[in-house]
Amino acid sequence: MQQYKHNKHKIHLFIHAIILVKLAITGCICLQFIVSLITYYSTTTTIHPTSLPWIETKSDCEHQDKTWHSNKCWDAEHSMMF
Repeated sequence: MQQYKHNKHKIHLFIHAIILVKLAITGCICLQFIVSLITYYSTTTTIHPTSLPWIETKSDCEHQDKTWHSNKCWDAEHSMMF
């Protein structure tokens, strides 16, 4: 009977260890997912000004509500998802 209780205790410890390992792995995966989402949204919502080489004149540039600077037409609302 004593041997049975001892083995039962070992089995319970082993099961608890497996559960803790699974919880730790699941937590790490969730954390990686959350960090990747935060990184994705922070880079896609950041505005990156870029020049528009197909617009060659100041009047065409300003007509499209863009900024003319250094003989280039600039779009200040350019998104990386464009």
